[in-house]
Amino acid sequence: MSPDPAPLLDRVRALCLGLPEAVERESHGAPGFVVEDGKFFAYFWHNHHDDGETVVIVKTSGDDEQAQLIELDPACYYKPAYLGSSG
Repeated sequence: MSPDPAPLLDRVRALCLGLPEAVERESHGAPGFVVEDGKFFAYFWHNHHDDGETVVIVKTSGDDEQAQLIELDPACYYKPAYLGSSG
């Protein structure tokens, strides 16, 4: 399993909560970050699916941006199958 996720979570939390109207809300047992209208824009998962991974999942502007990020650095970016069309 990956090392202690606390320092990374602290950094992600500071970045997310530094955005206007952003608040933290638990999502499926893990920290999630939403804007005032309740829509999630980021999630922090540590060993979420017993996979030993620590990941930050951030909503993109759409499929094109997501595909471009994955193409540019597939070792860093991926499309989580379980988030469906809003992934």
